[in-house]
Amino acid sequence: MEEAYAPFGVTYDAGEDQWYYNGEAVCFFRDVLISNGENLTGGGFRGAMRILSSAEGAVRIETVRDFTRPDFQGYGTLTGIRLLEEP
Repeated sequence: MEEAYAPFGVTYDAGEDQWYYNGEAVCFFRDVLISNGENLTGGGFRGAMRILSSAEGAVRIETVRDFTRPDFQGYGTLTGIRLLEEP
């Protein structure tokens, strides 16, 4: 799965079991794969997502996908990565 993220600056180091975004260690990575368009916290969200986390790092990121254009797996087409605000 890491091949899909690489063009957007996200890499994975298997030896360290660590994700990186533009060279910085990632502590939280959310990838919403399929979505009905509803807010994740509003109670109406239906879809599928992948959550990756690590005790290391300080960067929090999520994918940007175009759900109107499914890819070969039926997921929204990956169009970018964005930084998340601190909780």
